[in-house]
Amino acid sequence: MNNTKNIAVIAPDISNPYTYKLWYNLITISKNYNFNFFFFVGNQLMHKDSEKRGWNFIYDFITKKKFDGILVFSGSLLHFVNRDEALSFYEKYKGIPLVNISLDIGNFPCVLTDNKSGIKETVHHFINKHHKKKIIFITGPLNHEEAIERLNAYKEAILENGLEINPDYILEGDFHSEMVLSSLKNFLSKNLEFDAIVASNDLMALVVMDYLLNKKYKIPEDFIISG
Repeated sequence: MNNTKNIAVIAPDISNPYTYKLWYNLITISKNYNFNFFFFVGNQLMHKDSEKRGWNFIYDFITKKKFDGILVFSGSLLHFVNRDEALSFYEKYKGIPLVNISLDIGNFPCVLTDNKSGIKETVHHFINKHHKKKIIFITGPLNHEEAIERLNAYKEAILENGLEINPDYILEGDFHSEMVLSSLKNFLSKNLEFDAIVASNDLMALVVMDYLLNKKYKIPEDFIISG
């Protein structure tokens, strides 16, 4: 008797280092347990780009007849929607066990990450071990629960070390590459000194690092960076 379970995985943008790691580990799990994972790589709900929104028709292929459960990379999928809009989207999967990963919208089980301690520990480390005082922080989308939590962690760590929060050193990002580069270029145009950068995710850290290295900045001589 075949007891293999078919699990649909809603995974926008697996090129992102964070989602790629989740994807890779699920592939590893599938080899050791009786699961088949089927990846549905559309895009974020209500994406600003109409062409990218069009990719999301693929999520309609997930049905109770075909799948025993659903894993949702909710932190990625729900960038641009609020809780009510997210729950409305999930209505189509009624009757299928569903688990969110990283962003809890209620009503469903969720696997959460500790967004706060990682950011705080990084900022404390930069200040106390590397003696950095002018630390840029790159946010995620400012309406995103995880992004807000990470921003608040940065602010708390700055204040706990007796420093002042300077809004000029808080750059708006969106967990992707386009907005963060625009924000970084705007910051550099002000000719403000900086000695460290903390980004809200690895992808933005890599994008910023690559850009600044191409501009002849040196690591760690000019600045240190973490995602």
